Amino acid sequence: MVRMTRIRRLIYEILKDTTMPLSCLEVRNKLLEMGADVFPSTVYRTMEFFEENNMVLKADLPGSLGTYYILKEDSHKHFAICLNCKKKFEIKGCPVSDTIETEDENFKITSHKFMVFGYCSDCSKNN
Repeated sequence: MVRMTRIRRLIYEILKDTTMPLSCLEVRNKLLEMGADVFPSTVYRTMEFFEENNMVLKADLPGSLGTYYILKEDSHKHFAICLNCKKKFEIKGCPVSDTIETEDENFKITSHKFMVFGYCSDCSKNN
């Protein structure tokens, strides 16, 4: 049983109400909008707690540009994230699904992470 403090509950609700991955900064800004003045370190520790308890998926942007989190769900989603403006786009379908083969024919995949990084149409014009 996971102990849910008031702040954990608020952060969980924020994640539950979004369809896109969020950074800790984005979560903190939403908390501030709700009137919950929380230290950034509290948000980071809560996200680590959620990850340790298998409640969120975590994805690091290349080059230490940030980390994004999304709640784990029965149906999973994949995202493309712009390295410049940080806009997020949902990838339609699962490009991994049944296309992976391993040397072990009986290997059963139970989960995977897949994020694509690049530049959105607005930012690619400038690069």
